[in-house]
Amino acid sequence: MNIVYGCYPSYVSQYIANLLVRKYKLPITCILISEKDFVIERKVIKGAAGLMFFIRRFGFRYLLYHLILLKILPLCSLIAGWSKKEKVLSFNELSKEYQLSLIKTDDFNKKEIRQLLKKNKMDLFISMDLDQIIKHKFIDTARIDCINIHPSKLPDFRGPDPIFQIMLTSEKEMGVTLHRLTPQIDKGEIIIARTVEKQDNDTHLKLTFEFIHLGTEIIAEYVNKISMGRRINYLSQEDKKINYAYCSYPKRDEIILFNRSKLNYFLFQELGNYFSLSSQ
Repeated sequence: MNIVYGCYPSYVSQYIANLLVRKYKLPITCILISEKDFVIERKVIKGAAGLMFFIRRFGFRYLLYHLILLKILPLCSLIAGWSKKEKVLSFNELSKEYQLSLIKTDDFNKKEIRQLLKKNKMDLFISMDLDQIIKHKFIDTARIDCINIHPSKLPDFRGPDPIFQIMLTSEKEMGVTLHRLTPQIDKGEIIIARTVEKQDNDTHLKLTFEFIHLGTEIIAEYVNKISMGRRINYLSQEDKKINYAYCSYPKRDEIILFNRSKLNYFLFQELGNYFSLSSQ
């Protein structure tokens, strides 16, 4: 089987790739990396102007959290690699050690990208931590399917940051859903759905990594099923009741509510849990 993993270039997706390749030993031959501009409310988040817009829009705490994800955790992972801990390999290191090809593009749906994947006989495309909408022509390129893993129990909490939205509610569980990819965001048929118990003192970071571990486990389960030729049952979302509608990036009033509710994006003392694969 020939599997392609598609993602946004972040520590989260790097961690996911390490689990898929090194822990679950999935036959991933290519990592397709998004170079799409990060855009919020039609504003490209780039340079000093983008940084100032981000701070005004989301506040300093939200910015600090994303700096932790983008800069601090990767740096600490490098330091952990000097010890006996199992280092989280970079995409380039994964590529060299496991003979994976890396393809970077601002648009997965480009004809040349689709032709390349078709030439390489892509069987399965896995999306997890991806910022691009996949169109029908790309989906048709996969010989088996295109799938996505989402951190909510669909159809509730569709959108780019469901964990933030879930934390604002009194819900006792966070869902994790494997579903088929469609051009309609988070609306594909459900393949596997699981839940994680939510605690009052959970941070966004803790729930993110619980999602990562359960999500990659579910993907491995699915790949094992199709490898053995087992039947896959698909469940339509059309008739399912929606209790929490789609939400885009957190609104300013939601950020204020999050802060006033004494919810946490992260705690400094928990960061050591995510420096390496062996610490989990």
